[in-house]
Amino acid sequence: MDLVLLMGGNSSRLNIGQNKVLLSYQNMPLFKYIILKLKPYVDDIILVIRKSDEAFVKDNLKGFQYKITYGGKERYLSVLNGLKLAKTKQVMIHDGARPFVDLKALEELLTLKENEIGMLYGNVKETIYLKDNKLKLLNRSSLIAAKTPQIIIKDFYEEAYKKSILDKYEPTDDISLILKYYNDINVKLVLDDKNVKITVKDDLKYLGGDFIKC
Repeated sequence: MDLVLLMGGNSSRLNIGQNKVLLSYQNMPLFKYIILKLKPYVDDIILVIRKSDEAFVKDNLKGFQYKITYGGKERYLSVLNGLKLAKTKQVMIHDGARPFVDLKALEELLTLKENEIGMLYGNVKETIYLKDNKLKLLNRSSLIAAKTPQIIIKDFYEEAYKKSILDKYEPTDDISLILKYYNDINVKLVLDDKNVKITVKDDLKYLGGDFIKC
């Protein structure tokens, strides 16, 4: 199974003046830490990056085997760019700002069948309302928070994207695009509650007190 690692965001919500995947963690850039963690579980590694980060990425991955492509305007376009280089039927998609994947959860996810898709998820712990004309309380026991890795079927994703252009539908994650057009496909779900994404400044605490910019 090939891996598409999404590293091309602009980290606007973090507001630290650089791409968050370049932050140092465990004495290496965050993206390198993730690659080392996931490398034993995948075949080819495809990095979807910003052109401005290319020199830094290559300098820190000397001796590694990987492929590079560039990010699109939206997440799903970045995924598509990565999929063009993928050779396997199922492809693992992962966010370059999620270093805390639980490997036992990942190993369970990887037991999915060849005609399934899957994702790691977290429980919803807060009270959630749907904001409409009136507040509607949602049953949080039936809600989950989508995380990555998500495992998709390449052909299904690419076909779903073609249909989404006609419908002017823009997905927010990988699984949702496939489910819109292949809603009878089985989705394997595996709990990974501590799988935090570094998104806003408060999340930097998860990297420890001594994280630094590269």
